[in-house]
Amino acid sequence: MPPLFFLLYFFLIAPHVVTSQIRQCSKKEDLPRIVYLILTHNEVTLKSANKLITVLYDKEHYFFVHVDAKYVPVRRGLVEDLKRNRTNVEWAQIYDVQWARWSMVEPTLWAMEQATKKLKQW
Repeated sequence: MPPLFFLLYFFLIAPHVVTSQIRQCSKKEDLPRIVYLILTHNEVTLKSANKLITVLYDKEHYFFVHVDAKYVPVRRGLVEDLKRNRTNVEWAQIYDVQWARWSMVEPTLWAMEQATKKLKQW
Protein backbone atom coordinates (compact mmCIF):
# COMPACT_ATOMS: atom_id res chain seq x y z
CA MET A 1 0.00 0.00 0.00
CA PRO A 2 2.76 2.56 0.71
CA PRO A 3 4.09 2.55 -2.88
CA LEU A 4 0.63 3.51 -4.16
CA PHE A 5 0.46 6.34 -1.64
CA PHE A 6 3.86 7.67 -2.72
CA LEU A 7 2.91 7.49 -6.40
CA LEU A 8 -0.32 9.34 -5.74
CA TYR A 9 1.51 11.93 -3.68
CA PHE A 10 4.28 12.64 -6.17
CA PHE A 11 2.10 12.64 -9.27
CA LEU A 12 -1.15 14.12 -7.99
CA ILE A 13 -0.64 16.09 -4.79
CA ALA A 14 2.96 17.38 -4.84
CA PRO A 15 2.70 19.30 -8.16
CA HIS A 16 -0.33 21.20 -6.87
CA VAL A 17 1.44 22.05 -3.62
CA VAL A 18 4.48 23.36 -5.50
CA THR A 19 2.44 25.43 -7.96
CA SER A 20 0.34 26.91 -5.16
CA GLN A 21 3.53 27.91 -3.33
CA ILE A 22 4.91 29.53 -6.48
CA ARG A 23 1.69 31.48 -7.01
CA GLN A 24 2.01 32.87 -3.50
CA CYS A 25 5.36 34.46 -4.37
CA SER A 26 4.67 38.16 -4.65
CA LYS A 27 7.99 39.22 -6.19
CA LYS A 28 9.96 37.80 -9.07
CA GLU A 29 12.94 37.45 -6.72
CA ASP A 30 10.91 35.04 -4.57
CA LEU A 31 10.45 32.54 -7.38
CA PRO A 32 12.65 29.45 -7.17
CA ARG A 33 15.67 29.30 -9.45
CA ILE A 34 17.06 25.91 -10.33
CA VAL A 35 20.33 24.84 -11.93
CA TYR A 36 20.08 21.55 -13.82
CA LEU A 37 22.93 19.28 -14.85
CA ILE A 38 22.11 16.79 -17.58
CA LEU A 39 24.68 14.18 -18.58
CA THR A 40 24.41 12.65 -22.04
CA HIS A 41 26.47 10.03 -23.81
CA ASN A 42 24.81 9.20 -27.14
CA GLU A 43 22.19 10.35 -29.63
CA VAL A 44 19.27 8.92 -27.68
CA THR A 45 20.23 10.68 -24.46
CA LEU A 46 20.83 13.93 -26.36
CA LYS A 47 17.32 13.78 -27.80
CA SER A 48 15.94 12.98 -24.35
CA ALA A 49 17.87 15.91 -22.87
CA ASN A 50 16.38 18.22 -25.47
CA LYS A 51 12.87 17.04 -24.60
CA LEU A 52 13.60 17.39 -20.90
CA ILE A 53 14.87 20.94 -21.31
CA THR A 54 11.80 21.80 -23.38
CA VAL A 55 9.51 20.55 -20.58
CA LEU A 56 11.46 22.11 -17.69
CA TYR A 57 12.44 25.32 -19.44
CA ASP A 58 12.04 28.59 -17.64
CA LYS A 59 14.12 31.67 -18.30
CA GLU A 60 14.93 31.87 -14.58
CA HIS A 61 16.47 28.38 -14.49
CA TYR A 62 19.89 27.42 -15.84
CA PHE A 63 20.85 24.24 -17.68
CA PHE A 64 24.29 22.68 -18.04
CA VAL A 65 24.52 19.75 -20.44
CA HIS A 66 27.63 17.61 -20.58
CA VAL A 67 28.10 15.42 -23.65
CA ASP A 68 30.47 12.49 -23.20
CA ALA A 69 33.78 13.12 -24.98
CA LYS A 70 33.60 9.68 -26.64
CA TYR A 71 30.42 10.60 -28.47
CA VAL A 72 30.80 11.82 -32.05
CA PRO A 73 27.49 13.31 -33.17
CA VAL A 74 25.96 11.68 -36.22
CA ARG A 75 24.00 14.84 -36.87
CA ARG A 76 25.93 17.94 -35.81
CA GLY A 77 22.79 20.00 -35.27
CA LEU A 78 21.67 17.67 -32.51
CA VAL A 79 23.98 19.28 -29.96
CA GLU A 80 23.19 22.80 -31.13
CA ASP A 81 19.46 22.05 -30.77
CA LEU A 82 20.01 22.08 -27.02
CA LYS A 83 20.69 25.83 -27.06
CA ARG A 84 18.11 26.79 -29.70
CA ASN A 85 17.54 30.44 -28.71
CA ARG A 86 17.97 29.65 -25.04
CA THR A 87 20.57 31.89 -23.41
CA ASN A 88 20.51 29.94 -20.16
CA VAL A 89 21.52 26.58 -21.65
CA GLU A 90 25.19 25.68 -21.92
CA TRP A 91 26.77 22.50 -23.16
CA ALA A 92 30.29 21.15 -23.19
CA GLN A 93 32.08 18.04 -24.33
CA ILE A 94 35.02 17.80 -21.95
CA TYR A 95 35.25 14.53 -20.05
CA ASP A 96 35.50 10.94 -21.20
CA VAL A 97 33.08 9.42 -18.70
CA GLN A 98 33.79 5.84 -17.64
CA TRP A 99 31.21 3.85 -15.71
CA ALA A 100 31.93 3.56 -11.94
CA ARG A 101 35.00 5.78 -12.22
CA TRP A 102 35.89 9.22 -10.90
CA SER A 103 35.22 10.55 -14.38
CA MET A 104 31.49 10.26 -13.61
CA VAL A 105 31.91 12.96 -10.95
CA GLU A 106 33.97 15.36 -13.09
CA PRO A 107 31.05 16.70 -15.18
CA THR A 108 29.18 17.47 -11.94
CA LEU A 109 32.15 19.41 -10.61
CA TRP A 110 32.44 21.20 -13.97
CA ALA A 111 28.78 22.27 -13.77
CA MET A 112 29.16 23.45 -10.19
CA GLU A 113 32.22 25.48 -11.13
CA GLN A 114 30.43 27.03 -14.11
CA ALA A 115 27.39 27.83 -12.00
CA THR A 116 29.43 29.58 -9.32
CA LYS A 117 31.29 31.62 -11.96
CA LYS A 118 28.33 32.62 -14.09
CA LEU A 119 25.56 32.89 -11.55
CA LYS A 120 27.14 35.06 -8.87
CA GLN A 121 23.99 37.19 -8.60
CA TRP A 122 22.08 34.13 -7.32
